Amino acid sequence: MTDRVFESNRDLVLIPAYEPDESLLSFAKALLAKKLQVLVVDDGSGEAFKPLFDQLPDEVTLLSYETNRGKGYAMKYAMEKIASSMPDVEFIVTADADGQHSPEDTLRILKAVHENPNALVLGVRDFPENTPLRSRVGNRLTAKFFGYLSGIKDLDDTQTGLRAFSTEHLDLLLATKGERYEYEMRQLMDWAKSPYPLVQVPIETIYRDKENSTSHYDAVKDSARIFRSLLDNGEAVLFTISGIISFTLDFLLFNLFYYLARPFNIPYALTIPNVAARLISANLNFYLNRNYVFESNDPLIEDFLQYAALVALLLAANSLLLSFYGHVLGLQATAAKLCVEITVFVISYLVQHFYIFAKKK
Repeated sequence: MTDRVFESNRDLVLIPAYEPDESLLSFAKALLAKKLQVLVVDDGSGEAFKPLFDQLPDEVTLLSYETNRGKGYAMKYAMEKIASSMPDVEFIVTADADGQHSPEDTLRILKAVHENPNALVLGVRDFPENTPLRSRVGNRLTAKFFGYLSGIKDLDDTQTGLRAFSTEHLDLLLATKGERYEYEMRQLMDWAKSPYPLVQVPIETIYRDKENSTSHYDAVKDSARIFRSLLDNGEAVLFTISGIISFTLDFLLFNLFYYLARPFNIPYALTIPNVAARLISANLNFYLNRNYVFESNDPLIEDFLQYAALVALLLAANSLLLSFYGHVLGLQATAAKLCVEITVFVISYLVQHFYIFAKKK
């Protein structure tokens, strides 16, 4: 696809869009009817969605690229275009393409940023009872966590996509890290550290259905990214959570196998249950670490072989230490297992962080 650029004016509505439906067309037309400049970014939706983007009115500025890169990347891509080739634009409103924002609320946000040109203006939803549960709970939790970390206790909606700001602040917003949904959280964290205010404007809460099916938000992966952004880099915390999940499975399986095998007086009564439990839990741990903790971009087979080698080395060390604690020092099996895991956990994180999953998306 090629970029189609329309002559800009003072106010611009920026809409990142990935695999949108007809609601994008109606929203764009409604904004144009209110004399607003509209810029849409096709975030690598693919050829199947080209006919829909082609239906956008000629007055809409259309930017596109082939591969899906994420909402944060799309917004920064558009901001760079605005900074370089649309000098008349003074204020930008970012809005979602899935029908969750109304033209009236967009105008309300614009009015607020005109009155507060140094502020980041947020369209804040109130999340009534008919809001999808994951959206209501997720927003409440992140808002409280954000307040604890930033000191801004009264921010009610940290995940709103309806935001407005002056182009005077594009340098700050372009410097903010993140390419997907975590970008908006990092944007808030960076803004909270700046001397500029945050202004909240109540807006309507709109969901197309109970499951919010039009959203491309990945509840697990994108939540992990947002969590990392809240902690600047929460990788170690996510690794700990992954480790706790995997360890819980490993611990339960070890005890299950140990007590099932004990009546049969099998040789190596500690080692065999330990190896069996570790092989199962290691596969879960690899999946969690590769996809959610480190987000590795290496080939799957390369990561798997390196991880398997690490598991084999740690398993040998684990079994030797377990045998030492259990048979030599005489510790009870459960206590010996717990002691060994602490040292292995630290070594595992360091090797995975600095070597196995060093390349990231």
